[in-house]
Amino acid sequence: MGFPPSNPGDVLVGVGFVEGVGPELDWDPTQIELTWLIYDLVSTGEMDIGGGLLFIGYVGGILDI
Repeated sequence: MGFPPSNPGDVLVGVGFVEGVGPELDWDPTQIELTWLIYDLVSTGEMDIGGGLLFIGYVGGILDI
């Protein structure tokens, strides 16, 4: 199944849960739930790099936690 092709100009968005952070944030996952959201990542297109792998470059974008 996989992902559809990434054409230049396609926009990537995603959302998910933060599973863990470094100790400097003093975060207790039993008390606080963190989510992440990325958006406005614009594809520069995909390139076959061999071995069944594709490289997809993106420009711009925002990460909110």
